[in-house]
Amino acid sequence: MVQLENRRSGLFLHEQEVHMCRQAVATVLEVAMPPEDSEQLITEVISEMEATQ
Repeated sequence: MVQLENRRSGLFLHEQEVHMCRQAVATVLEVAMPPEDSEQLITEVISEMEATQ
């Protein structure tokens, strides 16, 4: 079981929920771009947006 807290509330996650969260993180890590590629894409999009203004 995992307990999450912030200033306004708390939440308990049971093993099945923790497992689902871990699976979701693993999926994101599999499909995510490397940081360098993300930075390059963001720079390109900003440049394109600035060029069309």
